[in-house]
Amino acid sequence: MPGKYRFGAFILIAALTAIQTSCFTTIPDKQCNSGASRLDSASSENLNDENEMQLLPAWLESPIDSERRPARRASLHPDKVYFNDWSVEQYQHPQPRFPDTIDTLTDAAWEAIAGTVYRKQRLDPNVVSNVMSSSVYGYRPVRRDSDIGRIGLEIDGARYLYRGETSGTAMRRVALELGAKLSAAPWKGFECDADGGAATSRPVAIYFNTIKQSLIASQELLILKRKTLEETGPSRRYENVTILCLQQYDGIPEHMHGTKRAHGALVKGSIQATRGIILVVQPTDYNSEFRPPGPSVGTVENLQRLVARASVNELPVVVISPRFHANEYHVSGGWDQSGYQQSSAYGGAEPPKGPTPWLMRDFTPPVFSWIGSCLSLSRHNDHHVKHIDGDGRSFHYSRIVCTQSVMQESHPFHLFAVKEYDKDDDRISNTDHHSTYQYLASTKTSSGRPPREVIQHIYNEWS
Repeated sequence: MPGKYRFGAFILIAALTAIQTSCFTTIPDKQCNSGASRLDSASSENLNDENEMQLLPAWLESPIDSERRPARRASLHPDKVYFNDWSVEQYQHPQPRFPDTIDTLTDAAWEAIAGTVYRKQRLDPNVVSNVMSSSVYGYRPVRRDSDIGRIGLEIDGARYLYRGETSGTAMRRVALELGAKLSAAPWKGFECDADGGAATSRPVAIYFNTIKQSLIASQELLILKRKTLEETGPSRRYENVTILCLQQYDGIPEHMHGTKRAHGALVKGSIQATRGIILVVQPTDYNSEFRPPGPSVGTVENLQRLVARASVNELPVVVISPRFHANEYHVSGGWDQSGYQQSSAYGGAEPPKGPTPWLMRDFTPPVFSWIGSCLSLSRHNDHHVKHIDGDGRSFHYSRIVCTQSVMQESHPFHLFAVKEYDKDDDRISNTDHHSTYQYLASTKTSSGRPPREVIQHIYNEWS
């Protein structure tokens, strides 16, 4: 090598070394801001010592403001590799809160949908996990730009929001309330009021699996309209919500058809959310309403045609709690989801059943998850015990719940213990709220939805 090239290479190496040293200087944890982002160390030794954590350089940090970035402390027991693998952490400032009402649940789901549609969701840490993975089995599904109009939600255990109601009734009410919230226009914080206040709503089509479910949902929608009229007067809250049946109709309503698309818009996944939204509620390949129950023939094909037609018309499709793994013998071929997670993102089956239709790959991972019961503590006699609070009221912990959203930094799974007061206590009136949600810990999204074994370990350490 000539001398001038050797000298130039030496200068280049020295410059790169200086840049790397200045960008990744190790700083003691006590000198770091509480909201600073940290890299997860690959070795358990670095996880055991907070002082060994490194700050991200300024040009790699998330653009989120420091006020919304919560502070995290180390894992509950850093010496346990079990917790290190799942990166069990506790958020302190601010502490996460569980959406425990229908309004807070639909608000969180609406924010995740709107943020995904307009590309304002937080950065996905699975992208970094995939780059650092040394095996194909360590790959985690990530959303692509072309999937922007195909959105998945996981809402399991909605019956806990409506005491005394069945799971089907609770899910229909959640879908109707979410549809009404999505129909409002403009979306505050995401859309501009271009029409000067003239546009106050958008069409929303809600598809249910069977004719029976669609008829019941239509009746419940009429009841909600009548109730709203009696309580608040004339309102257009539910006027643009349409109920359809997926088994009987896989087309797009006429009033939601768009104009001719621009060249290349289909490949780019271009959508126009102001034209309308399509909701598909709990599609499944197994119909439990029949006697005897059996396969729901044509559901997968109808959903595929519906999604294709929605893409052509630039309409986003939101699939709520799909359950295509219920009948593992009906689906021939498909996508095996057991290679990267211990608990299925949709339904929570352990281990995940397969194969899953390839269509669901576009809706994975879900942008928002709300699980009303990840682990029932009443089945464990050693934990289902009564306690006494400071006011002398008796209570017990009944179950563990979980939530996740792409609108939160790092997309963690937050775990909460449900604290229920005994109804037979004379000091608790019937109007009191008998359940509260106490935050336990959080796990990283790259490990997938935490299975029951991990949740049990976390609860044991917390309690």
